[in-house]
Amino acid sequence: MTQAVAEQERGETAPASAPVTIVPSGLDQSQPRTARLIGACGLIFLAFGLLMQLVNAYSETPRFTARLPILGVPMVTVWLILGLAGVMWHALRDSDRAMRRVYGLAGYAVFVFGAVLLTLAVATAWIGSGVRAIVATSVLGAFIVMGTAAPFVAQAVPATRTNDQGVSEADGSSTTAGSATTIRAILTFLPRWLHGLMSNSLVQQATVVSLVAVVAFIVGSSALTPLNLIPYALGGLTLGAAFLLIFSRHETETTWRDAASNVVGLVGVLAALVGLNTVWTDAAGLVPSLLYTVEGGTVLANGLTLGVVGLLGLWGFILLRGSDSDLGYAAAWFMIVVGVAAVVAAVTRSLFQYYMIPNGYLLIMLVLVDAGVGVGF
Repeated sequence: MTQAVAEQERGETAPASAPVTIVPSGLDQSQPRTARLIGACGLIFLAFGLLMQLVNAYSETPRFTARLPILGVPMVTVWLILGLAGVMWHALRDSDRAMRRVYGLAGYAVFVFGAVLLTLAVATAWIGSGVRAIVATSVLGAFIVMGTAAPFVAQAVPATRTNDQGVSEADGSSTTAGSATTIRAILTFLPRWLHGLMSNSLVQQATVVSLVAVVAFIVGSSALTPLNLIPYALGGLTLGAAFLLIFSRHETETTWRDAASNVVGLVGVLAALVGLNTVWTDAAGLVPSLLYTVEGGTVLANGLTLGVVGLLGLWGFILLRGSDSDLGYAAAWFMIVVGVAAVVAAVTRSLFQYYMIPNGYLLIMLVLVDAGVGVGF
């Protein structure tokens, strides 16, 4: 006898299901319509401000903006600020999957473009323009492509190990061997990446998109080398990192969040290593010092700039990954070790030659902050 027949014999009836209410997507009250309206207005302001910025930059005569002061440089700056504020507000308030990934990809593109600009500018100043600067920038680009594809590779082709029972387990299944599995994943990354490229569409898409972006940015940036790229690079890094942080706040898929954090962390590590290594590279005659003077008396703080970018990049990586994760914990220790080593090197060098002011002092202050942030995490 079935349950339904038994309930009928007892006089019981099954409860009626609640009516289903279908709400048209256009009238869904859960959608942040106000935030989207503000974001659309901000996008219009931003596009208009960028257009007028280009017009003002390449205009040979001020007659155009003299007749319309609202299109002059001061007002264009206001348009840009309002546009960025509107777009940022929308990114913060709208967690829709499509919206957050659009902002995530935009933040990724702006951040990578800023990193390429900064690398190209510093490489041009230190080792000369042309092929050598492009090769140095391409090295950064290769790391960015690998960092972007790594989470998708780990998901599609996980590194494996064999436990005591002879069973193959994916990395991360045991918290007691986190460091060993992380090292194993790094050592086996290239063959797993190649396997993923041949078998997994997500790995293919992440690799192709990041590679196309890096190549396009390197080619485009190489045409801008006559300009002072440092301000644009720092602006791109700051703006891109802000959007990536917002994206990671809303994103629910680990692979997408890890791809964003990997790019920020890799740029931070490379910038910190190159910037802080100026404590000895100039003494060896490899590259100029932390601060150096060119003809005309202009001081270019390339090494100091890289050190600050490295500090902020590592800090952002730890925020995105969490200090309780294996990589976040390792990044914190990296900041401490590198900071202490740079302080020791700067003080030691100051004992044998005049280095403390201003180079040694600035370097020590920077690395002390770096080590302090690492201890704080």
